[in-house]
Amino acid sequence: MSVIATSLRTARLVLEPIGVARAARLLSGDLSELQCGPGWPHDDTFAALGMAALASADVNAGWFILRDAEVIGEIGPKCDLRNIDDEAAKIDVEIGYGLGEGARGHGYGSEAARAVVDWLLGWPAVLAVTADVEVGNKASANLLARIGFVLDSPVSPDPASSLGSVWQHWRLPVAKS
Repeated sequence: MSVIATSLRTARLVLEPIGVARAARLLSGDLSELQCGPGWPHDDTFAALGMAALASADVNAGWFILRDAEVIGEIGPKCDLRNIDDEAAKIDVEIGYGLGEGARGHGYGSEAARAVVDWLLGWPAVLAVTADVEVGNKASANLLARIGFVLDSPVSPDPASSLGSVWQHWRLPVAKS
């Protein structure tokens, strides 16, 4: 089976696939093909687009989060989903997400994360969905707890950060027979 990127829908949102080629085009800073919501793009948008542009397939590039046709954020895997449809493969999928400031505090992040988690849980290879949250980011930690994630490891330094950021690792285990 070939895994393809697909739109996801919730009660209030549409999650639209970003796609590798599109991410590469948007990295130039020309967002004219998108309707940008308040506060989007945010501080981490171009880092997310950079990861999407380097993805090995469109399904790895994640989704834009749209509310009333405006992009308010982005969400997606931080790992390769190449074997997600392989029943013999067993993988943990790390997700990352971000919302523009104007979209925060309305439950959109939880709604989008739940949709992506539900989509991921439908694949046979997925053992767990994980996310890392910078210590002190209570909104993100609360989002994960709200949709069933549990704190897996209290704190760990970010080896890629020269600033010494400290992160918490969250995990949503999947019960599969």
